Amino acid sequence: MRAILSGILMAMTLTGAAFAQTNPLDAPLPVAISLVQETDGYSFRDEEGRALYFFDRDPAGQSVCDGQCADAWPPIAAPADARAIGDWTPVRRGDGTMQWAYRGKPIYRFASDADASTNNGASVPGWTQATP
Repeated sequence: MRAILSGILMAMTLTGAAFAQTNPLDAPLPVAISLVQETDGYSFRDEEGRALYFFDRDPAGQSVCDGQCADAWPPIAAPADARAIGDWTPVRRGDGTMQWAYRGKPIYRFASDADASTNNGASVPGWTQATP
């Protein structure tokens, strides 16, 4: 009987640990980025609460949004000496600056999102709101 109870407790502990690891709120984030619970899930936001986005044309680990694209979709800057934090990695842009990427996808904000209450970039073809 004692062995059975011990086995049940072990299974419950392992199951609880598995669930804890899948909670996106437990994952580490770069300082400039936060994770916000929305009505339909979670989304990444900048330090001012504005929505963040992925550019569908970016190959993994590389940003191709430069010039006018970067003016409209400013990259989320990473410090020059940034190191990986969980699923977050710094990627070097064409101009030599560093940008944060989530699971290899560079992260941007949309300049036309005036504040935290808007996510207009989600309706622009080729751009997707950044979620875990």
